[in-house]
Amino acid sequence: MKYDRSSVWLFLLIAALPFFLFMSFRYAFVAQNEQRELQRRAYTDSQLIIARSDAVLSEALAVSKAFAVDEAIRSGNARTAVTQVRDLLAASTRFSGAALDDNQSQRRLFAEAGAGAVTGPYLLPGAYRVTLVKTPTCHCVVVSRGLVDSSGNPQTLHLYIPNTTFLRLLPVAQNQYAVSAIADRQGVFIARSLMDNERFGTIGSPHLRRASAALTRQGNYSGKTLEGVKNYTTFAGSDITDWKAHVALKAQRIDDPAMAFRVAIGVAVLLSLLLALLLYLVARRQIDSTRALTRRIQETQKLEALGQLTGGMAHDFNNLLTPIVGALDRLNRSPNLDVREKRFAKGALESAERAATLTSQLLSFSRRQKLEIIVVDIVRALEDVADLAGQSLEVRHMLNWSVEPGTPPIATDKVQFELAILNLILNARDSMPAGGMVEVRAARIDFKGQPWVAVSVTDSGSGMDADTLRRAQEPFFTTKPQGAGTGLGLAQVAEVARQSGGHVEIDSTLGQGTIVRMILPAAAAAAVSVSVPAAGRGRNLPGALKLLIVDDNADVRETLVQMVESDGHRVESVADGRTALAALSNRKPDLLLADFAMPGLSGADVIARANEIHPGLPCLLITGYWDSESLAVSGVTCPILRKPFTHDALRDAMAAALEV
Repeated sequence: MKYDRSSVWLFLLIAALPFFLFMSFRYAFVAQNEQRELQRRAYTDSQLIIARSDAVLSEALAVSKAFAVDEAIRSGNARTAVTQVRDLLAASTRFSGAALDDNQSQRRLFAEAGAGAVTGPYLLPGAYRVTLVKTPTCHCVVVSRGLVDSSGNPQTLHLYIPNTTFLRLLPVAQNQYAVSAIADRQGVFIARSLMDNERFGTIGSPHLRRASAALTRQGNYSGKTLEGVKNYTTFAGSDITDWKAHVALKAQRIDDPAMAFRVAIGVAVLLSLLLALLLYLVARRQIDSTRALTRRIQETQKLEALGQLTGGMAHDFNNLLTPIVGALDRLNRSPNLDVREKRFAKGALESAERAATLTSQLLSFSRRQKLEIIVVDIVRALEDVADLAGQSLEVRHMLNWSVEPGTPPIATDKVQFELAILNLILNARDSMPAGGMVEVRAARIDFKGQPWVAVSVTDSGSGMDADTLRRAQEPFFTTKPQGAGTGLGLAQVAEVARQSGGHVEIDSTLGQGTIVRMILPAAAAAAVSVSVPAAGRGRNLPGALKLLIVDDNADVRETLVQMVESDGHRVESVADGRTALAALSNRKPDLLLADFAMPGLSGADVIARANEIHPGLPCLLITGYWDSESLAVSGVTCPILRKPFTHDALRDAMAAALEV
C-alpha cells in the first residue's frame, strides 16, 4: 500500500506524540516532587530547630531545678554558690552567666559572668519564665526559676543563654533558604540567620507575627522577609515554650517547580488534544477512504454490469448490422440504380456505418474491444480529424489545430484515437451554441521521466460545475437534451487513453470553458497491427478459392456466403465449431473464416485446432467484439475483421490472411 507524504508525516507524528506526552507528564511530576521535597525538607528543618532549642531550654530548666535544691544556695552561702555557678559555666558552653535575686529585699545576691538585668515580676517557688535580655554586652535568653532559701525567703535564680547558642541551630541562608529564625508568640526574634545582631529582640514581619500568634503548632505561609524577599515559610512550634521555628524558602525555589509543573501539564493537555485530533483525522481519513473504496467498488461493479450488458448488446447489434451493411453495400454498387436511388442507398449505408460507430463506443466502454496499438503520426491523425470535424461544424464555429515541433508519434489505435478527438471537438461545439473557437493542440511533455504527448481540446463554452465535472467520464452521463447525446463520448475518450497506457485530465470552470487533455505515451518503435479496418480498397484475390465459413448467426453466415460467392469462390458454411472441425478433418480449405463468439467452441478455439489439423492454414477471425483475455489465452495471431463490414473490407481481410 502506498502512502502520500502527508500520511507518512501524520503517522510519524502520531507515533512520536505518546513519547512527548510521557515526557511532559514525567517532567510535571518531577517538578511537583521537587517542590514537595523542598517543602518537606524545610518542615523537617523547622522541626529539628525547635526540637534542639527545646533541648537547650530543657537543660537550662534542669540546671535551675538542681540549683533550687542546692544547700549552698538555700543557706545563703554566697561564696560556695558562686563557686558552684562558676564550675557550671566552665563545664557548659550553653550558659554565659547566672544571677540570684532576693525577692523581699529586691536586691541581687550575686551575679556571675555577664549576667544582665532582668525585668518582670519575681517568680513563685517552682515557677519558671523565659525572657530576653538585650544589652551592649549581652544578647541573652534568660531562664528564671523561683525558689526559697533555708529561712523560707523567696528568691529567683537566673541562667543566661547567649542567643548565639540558638543561632547555631539555624541553617545558613543559602540557595534554597532565604532566612530562618526562632521567634516567640509575639513574633519577637530569639535568633535569626540574617542580621541576627540587629534583629535580636525585635519584631518580625506581619506574616511571621500572624504565624507566631496562630494556635496551630505547624503550618505554612507566604510573604516577604524584612529584607523584601518573597518567600514560602514553614514553621513548627515548641513543646515547652510558645516559640516557633520558621524556615523561609526562596519563592523562586517553589515558584519555578510550580510553574514548570503547570507548563508541563499544559503541554501534556495540548499534546493530548493534538493526539486526539490526529487520531480523529486518521479515523476520519480511514472512514473517508473506506467510503471512497466502497463507492469505487460499487461503481466498478455497476460499470462491470453495464459493460457486460452493453458489450453483449453491441455484439448482437453488430451481428444485426452485418447483413444490413452488406446488403446496402451491394445495393450501393448496383449499376441499375438511378441517381436518386443511389443517393438513398448511400445515405442508408452511411447511417448503418454511424450505427457501427455507436457500437464501437459501446464496446470501448465495455472494455471488450481491445485497441490495435500502432504507431500513429499525430499530424496526419489530426489532419484526418479536422477533415471529419469540418463537415460537422457550422459557420459560427471555427477549428484551429496545431502540433508543436518535435512532438513524437503516439502509440494508440488510430481509428479510436481519431474518434476520441472528434468526440471532444463535437462536445466543444455543443458547449458553444452561439459559436466560438475550438482549439486542438498536441505537444510533447515529460511524464514519469519518459516522453509523452498531450493532446488538448479547448473551448470557451459553458463549462462544468464541480458535480458535472466529477461525473463527466461516467458512461451514459450527459447534460445534453434528451436525444441529443448518448453520454458515451468522454467514456470512450477515457477508455482509449486507458488502453493506450495514458489518462485523461479535465479542467473546467462554469461559464469559462473546458480543457480536456489526453495524455498518451510516445511511440517507442513501430508496431504492426494484425487487424484489418472495416473500410478497405477491395484487393483482388487469386482465382476461385475453397472457403470454410463458421458462424452461429444464420444472417451473418448467409451475408458472408453471398459476398464470397459473388466473387466466384466455393463456400462451405457451418453453424458451430465442432461441425467445422469435422469438415476440416475431411478436407483442407484455402481459407478458414470463423466468428469469434460462438457457443461451445469459440472462433479462437476453432482456429487453434484447425492449425493442429492443417499447420499453417490461413485463417480470418471475424468478431462483433474482441474478448482480449480469451484471445490472449488462445494464442491466435491471425488477422481480425470487425463487424459490420463492407464487401471491400472483407476482400482486404481475406487478402491479408492469404498474404497476397
